[in-house]
Order: sequence, then structure tokens, then C-alpha cells
Amino acid sequence: MNWDKRFKSFKKEMGYTNEDIANIIGLNKASVNNQTQPNAKFPSWLKLSIVIHEQMKEKAENTIPEKQLNFIKEGVKEGVREEIKKALLSKKLKQILD
Repeated sequence: MNWDKRFKSFKKEMGYTNEDIANIIGLNKASVNNQTQPNAKFPSWLKLSIVIHEQMKEKAENTIPEKQLNFIKEGVKEGVREEIKKALLSKKLKQILD
């Protein structure tokens, strides 16, 4: 994928506009627009930003997805609830029998 497409993907995923990027790096919007034209030489600062973003995204994708993590958490909670119920029932039964 070329830098222009990667840049568009980066902006979409981060929710940034060229104006947002200009504000972050201290340039005006027109300057960012000029530097990111498809036929312009892509600035090295932007290449670095895109590469870091892509690497962070890749690392995040290699961890447990949030949906699965929530499923696991809920399963653990449910398992703990069941154990608590068993313990309470056991205690009540013991009190009744004693």
C-alpha cells in the first residue's frame, strides 16, 4: 500500500482531519494539505507516525480481542458467583443440620 493510502487509513482509524494533524504538529492546515498530496514527497515525520500507528495496531490485534476478553471476564464472574452460592448453601445446610 502506498503512503497516500496508508495516510488516509491512519486518519480514518484515528479520527483525524488534516486540521487536527496541523494543530498537533504546529503547522497550518494548508501546509499539511500540501505535504500530503498524492504526488508530493511524503514527509518523514508523517511516515514515522504511520509506521508507529500500524505497529501499535498490529500489537493490539495480537492480544485477546475485547469481545473474547469480556466473555472470559463474564465466565469468571459467573464461576465465582456459583462458588459463592455453593459456599452459602453449604453454610446454611450446615447451620440447619447442626
